[in-house]
Amino acid sequence: MLERYGNMLETDCEALVITTNGFRKRNGECVMGKGIAKQIADAVPALPKRLGDLIGAHGNVVHYLGDYQGVALVSFPVKPVSEPCNADRSNVVKHMQAKFKEGDSVPGWACIADPKMIAQSLKELKALTDEQGWTDVLCPRFGCGAGELYWETLKPAVEQHLDNRFTCMTFQPV
Repeated sequence: MLERYGNMLETDCEALVITTNGFRKRNGECVMGKGIAKQIADAVPALPKRLGDLIGAHGNVVHYLGDYQGVALVSFPVKPVSEPCNADRSNVVKHMQAKFKEGDSVPGWACIADPKMIAQSLKELKALTDEQGWTDVLCPRFGCGAGELYWETLKPAVEQHLDNRFTCMTFQPV
């Protein structure tokens, strides 16, 4: 696995990985409100509905979403559809903790990213990459940012799954 800084939407690659949650709104669209998910949803307005339909039909797993400007788009679940709020709210992102109490159903977009889900998504991403024959796959730091995980903690597990076909990019504004 390689690492670099930059803007993912301004970087050449064969496949672009988009970290996602599994929560679908009433209109069927997947919530894509932060980070690379928001950037690509703003660029491709039909994408939240496409992903929502795929999640509804096949579950919250890695999905090939189609191409955008010649680049394959791939969803990468880091958060669940929803989950019960822990007593200490430790599974809820910081800015939303006051809105939930123990046992409440927390929508995926408000959950902390799940390292076990990331590990499963890494396996699925590698399998899809092998199947498609991609040699240049660009990924964000999985579950960091809006997922509130720390790259230093996740990086060793990511390195076990991804080879030099994959580049994990950290956004660095110019």
